[in-house]
Amino acid sequence: MNKSNKKLKLAIICSGGNSPGMNNAVIGFAKKCAQCNIDAYYFLWGYKGITNNDIHPCNLRYLEEFTNRGNTIIGSGRLPSFATDVNVRKKAVKNLKKNGIDCLLVVGGEGSYQGAYKLSQLGAKVIAIPATIDNDVNSTQYTIGFDTCLNQVSKLINDITDCFSSHDGINLIEIMGRACPDLTINTGIGSNIYMVTKYNILKTEDFIKIVKHCKSQGKRAINFVVTEKIYGTNNLPTLASIAKKIEATTGHMTRVTTIGYIQRGGTPSARDRLIANYLVDKAVDLAKQGVFNKAVGINNKQIVAIELKRAVTMKRKSHNRYLVNKFNKINLQ
Repeated sequence: MNKSNKKLKLAIICSGGNSPGMNNAVIGFAKKCAQCNIDAYYFLWGYKGITNNDIHPCNLRYLEEFTNRGNTIIGSGRLPSFATDVNVRKKAVKNLKKNGIDCLLVVGGEGSYQGAYKLSQLGAKVIAIPATIDNDVNSTQYTIGFDTCLNQVSKLINDITDCFSSHDGINLIEIMGRACPDLTINTGIGSNIYMVTKYNILKTEDFIKIVKHCKSQGKRAINFVVTEKIYGTNNLPTLASIAKKIEATTGHMTRVTTIGYIQRGGTPSARDRLIANYLVDKAVDLAKQGVFNKAVGINNKQIVAIELKRAVTMKRKSHNRYLVNKFNKINLQ
């Protein structure tokens, strides 16, 4: 508990790749602080803003105009030197102290969590809130932005399927996710599409075999949803070269679609807005109680908080490999 008579002063940043719902986290933070008589601030452009002392008081009436916007109005960003140079982090800690910030809320993904933990090692008080379209923060089951991105990808795949049904064609659809295939798996299951992840990397002949099988079943449009950064690396062919061989072998038009950054945008879904507000509410309550250096998250539908040190070292217990194998067999029908 904050036992002094000093008014609590909190700040928030968004860090890493932008994620739909980040605005809702910032707005929820400003509203909660106003309700609790806490001074609320934000730094522009993530960790870069802290090192440059680019701090601003939260203007709630201004911020809430962005409730429906998928970006983050206070800006985000990546600062590689923050991870590698302790002097950069010391400068950030100095600026936090100079501004009298009692606790910094960091809204971001795995890399942002690492940055928050490194700040805590230098004496800063922080609380981490998970926000990334990749859903790759191991200390939580869901991250802010994942649901919106999944809906965006699903809609785009519906449109792609309409197009390729007209041409009896095949499409290799590459989506984001980096090392975490959650987007690919949830898209594949929800859209009844064969998924290709790090758990089931296919050779060119495997793609061709699946295409021939599906065509024998009378399928018109055949889509594969593929996690990014698999093909074209580690001595694997590019998707473009695979597509050419599929077309040459089967005679069916075959293309590659990289959805790209369009999947990061869009109006945040109701679920992401809810998650953002629940997590921020928990984080501010922790700060009010004088509980710092935590990571908030969702576990079994409950809002929980664990030690930040534990959060950045956790390994996820996943049934992803089982799901990929199970639903790929179903999607071959």
